Amino acid sequence: GSVRINPYHLGREIFRDIERRWNNHRYGEIYEECRERVILESWEIFAAYKNLLEKHRSSGRMNQDGFDLEWKEFLCFWRALKEGRGLPREIFSDDVLLKYWSLYQAADSRLENLEAEIEKYKKCLDDGRPLWLPDISLAVSSPEVLKDCVEHLEREKKLWRGLLEIRSAFAAGALEPEPFILPEVFFDYANRFPGPLEIAKGLEKIFEVRRIYCDLTFIGEFLTEGLCARLKLFSFGLAERDAENYEILSRDFQEVKRVLLKRLTNAGNPIVKVENGNFNNCRGLLLKQYCDQCDGNELELLSAVRTLKNLFEAWQRPVYLDMVYKDKNTRFSFDGKSVKRVSEE
Repeated sequence: GSVRINPYHLGREIFRDIERRWNNHRYGEIYEECRERVILESWEIFAAYKNLLEKHRSSGRMNQDGFDLEWKEFLCFWRALKEGRGLPREIFSDDVLLKYWSLYQAADSRLENLEAEIEKYKKCLDDGRPLWLPDISLAVSSPEVLKDCVEHLEREKKLWRGLLEIRSAFAAGALEPEPFILPEVFFDYANRFPGPLEIAKGLEKIFEVRRIYCDLTFIGEFLTEGLCARLKLFSFGLAERDAENYEILSRDFQEVKRVLLKRLTNAGNPIVKVENGNFNNCRGLLLKQYCDQCDGNELELLSAVRTLKNLFEAWQRPVYLDMVYKDKNTRFSFDGKSVKRVSEE
């Protein structure tokens, strides 16, 4: 199978999927073991419900009044986002509901800190002096960068004010809750997994992934079957009956992932190592391809022969290569005159 894909597009889509999954806790045992269709179809609502349940339950006793009030607030917040109250309607989707719910709960303190931060940037801009950022040990001196920072923070300020507008409307009784009947299975399933769910951690997870993972482990860990289906990925290769045309070989998730990982292993190149620098006691150079380590990446015969000849020019002694050719262990050699091939029976 072969694979040709824009790696930047694939990487971007995987990062978007990571953000969505970690914002909504679509990972871990509680999500992966869930077989309840009504929960999976309303996962973000279930996650909010479970966290409120954990928040208002302590020492085995339930603060029902506190839970009922905050659950109503969540349903009102949900509907307000859908209707474009406080924030532009186009930002709403189920995928971002928990992210904004988390921001909504912290809006008071964040807005106060944000206004002080904006004033700090503006003062540096007016005074023409750099702004020192101790968290990253960097001084920002460019007026253009400082202006961009102020504009970004002003947009963020507008977001937080919109969230507080929703809170004020709820406190004034000016919001209607989203009509949602709690399924009984919510309570039973939430109790199977003690403890609250982490939500709104998408951006934090992205930076962790960037810091820890390489391309190979990134795809191996975070390319999911659902994302593979959404991106309509498949493997392809030359048709058996028509060597000039390609055909789809497989849409199976495991096969597509295997092909992607194969192309990333050693940059898609076969792994060849020096086995002996004094082969046959005449300073012959023996090389060997390790197919098990490169997941079947095969050497191209013509390229292998040309490489043997080039190596002979540099080594000035016979050069040997052990590889699998036509499903047989085969040794190719070049002694400066001709290429020879010996296959095991």
